[in-house]
Amino acid sequence: MSLEEQKKKEKKMVKIVTIRGREDIADLDEIIEKVDLKQICCVSLDRKEYLSGIDVFEKADDFSSQLKLIANPIRLKILLILLNKEWACNCEFESAFNEHQTLISHHLRNLREGGLITFQKKGQWKFYKIPDEVRPFLEKVRDLIYILPKKCC
Repeated sequence: MSLEEQKKKEKKMVKIVTIRGREDIADLDEIIEKVDLKQICCVSLDRKEYLSGIDVFEKADDFSSQLKLIANPIRLKILLILLNKEWACNCEFESAFNEHQTLISHHLRNLREGGLITFQKKGQWKFYKIPDEVRPFLEKVRDLIYILPKKCC
């Protein structure tokens, strides 16, 4: 057997781990012969029909964008502060985080653009709040923080 043939054969080899933790090396051709892949693979399914069965599939992109906004610790803490207050001034965030004003303003802008907060300007000050329609979502996020396992990630 040539070196190229051996490399091709090695590429076909897969590692199978059984439930009991026993490891065996099996040839891919042997596995294919034993298993009818058409029964376990979704290749034959109509993708649109399959995805239409997942009712929130269309909302996944929007939800993912919201989670990205919340994933930043400073933005999450800003939202947690606003959950406990009706309105908060941008100076409150600066003192709460001991961070430079430009960084806080950057995060506030991201949250505004993402629709998670709104603001009203009075003089030189901006006062922020969570819109009523967003509040239930953020309250559920806060509830998740309480049930987060101690050693998660």
